[in-house]
Amino acid sequence: MSLGDLTMKIKHLSAIFVCSLLLISCGNNASGDEEVTLKKVEVYENPTLTRYYVGDYFDPTGLKIKTTNSKEETEVVDYSSHESDFTFNPGLGTPLKLSDEKVVLTYQSLTTDISINVREEVIPTEVNFSVSEITKKNSHTELQENYAKTSDPDNFFKDNYSKDNLFGRKNLSTPEGIEIKYTITDNGDARGKYEVVTSELEDFSNSYTHEGRETSTRLYNLKNNTTYFYKVKVTFGTSSFYSDVNSFKTENTTIRNIYVDGVENVRDLGGYVTESGKTFKQGLIYRTAQFNYDHNNKQAIKSEPTEAGKKVLLRQLGIKTEIDVREKVTSSGKDETAGITSSPLGESVNYVNLPMKFGGTNVITNVNNKDSFKSFLEYCSNENKYPIAFHCVRGTDRTGAMAYAIGALCGVSELDLMKDYLFSNFSNIDSLYLTTEEINGEGFYVQGIHNEVGESLSEKAANYLINNVGVDSTVLDSIKNILLEG
Repeated sequence: MSLGDLTMKIKHLSAIFVCSLLLISCGNNASGDEEVTLKKVEVYENPTLTRYYVGDYFDPTGLKIKTTNSKEETEVVDYSSHESDFTFNPGLGTPLKLSDEKVVLTYQSLTTDISINVREEVIPTEVNFSVSEITKKNSHTELQENYAKTSDPDNFFKDNYSKDNLFGRKNLSTPEGIEIKYTITDNGDARGKYEVVTSELEDFSNSYTHEGRETSTRLYNLKNNTTYFYKVKVTFGTSSFYSDVNSFKTENTTIRNIYVDGVENVRDLGGYVTESGKTFKQGLIYRTAQFNYDHNNKQAIKSEPTEAGKKVLLRQLGIKTEIDVREKVTSSGKDETAGITSSPLGESVNYVNLPMKFGGTNVITNVNNKDSFKSFLEYCSNENKYPIAFHCVRGTDRTGAMAYAIGALCGVSELDLMKDYLFSNFSNIDSLYLTTEEINGEGFYVQGIHNEVGESLSEKAANYLINNVGVDSTVLDSIKNILLEG
């Protein structure tokens, strides 16, 4: 065979091979590997909100659709996970009109309708209230209430520690609040703002308004063993209506733990009956965790009041002075305060930084802390500084020492002082739960106070602070005069 014949034969075989490939390819297309396309969308779950007033904007929150493709396969698609794939008519930024009865949803060029109801607001002229009797008159959760009643706080945490009650690792400190239930009927059709106004005074000259819902409002941070007057309030537009005034008395319990959104481990030092028979006043001095943190530090304790939390601190608790004992420069060179020079709560609050060291030593008599502790007591002797909130980072070690000293000075019982100290275990303090051993050891302030001369715990505490901190006795007398009644 000549070279030319061989070349022709190779070209012929190559052509046959290429044609075979083309035939195979065509055969595959003809065998049924057709393109899968979307052929239908329908509403699987309506948005949470389908009733609107004129001028509102459509809200697709909660919307889910079901898609069907050309192979009859279905899939549920959640709007919250695929927002960019959805469009609506009227659009999300278009005010709704009275004539709008549906919103057209488009998903990958296919459409379906969402039925809505748009109505005009008609402000009522007559409103009727039916307020239910309050069945629970303390703010504690069941777990918190059981702790408040215990005479053995150490074993309480051992006995109740479980996957649900992760003391020291989970926030269990938020109170349950006291629930006011009501039924409100009116002769209009308008959105309402529902609230309950409370006051210790029958004329409501000093009151606080709690935000609620259409059928109930939960009251937080009421004082223990205190009579409150209250009225339900509903506002339609600029018109407000009130129920009759009712009253109730909160239970005579202990540990007034406070709900501040964004901040855990907040409680009132007051509410206890002291060894002298006097009562430690509520509403004057609070122990807390920090009010700000370094957002660039991933290891930082994330404690910072939200706007709702600030409202509680400023308007309900009325904080005038924030005493911050975090260090500006720690042994590792860090600034615990995140560089602040004024209170995160705003200009109305006097910010005082009294740096103290923590961990491993006696907080009160540590040579680095004595001046700050003395200044803390001097601030507490000035009635114009109250209400006071004081804190370190978590509100446990340094804050616990300050709270113990003030409580012991005022004559709070040893059991109540320990229960207040260990209540920090109800917060996420990023550690296993605390025990009394940690502050009862030799050389620590509890033993130091008990070893002092005195007929009572209050006298021992006073002598301890005078001898070890250098504070004047007149300062301590002023503190007791401010904080004790009866």
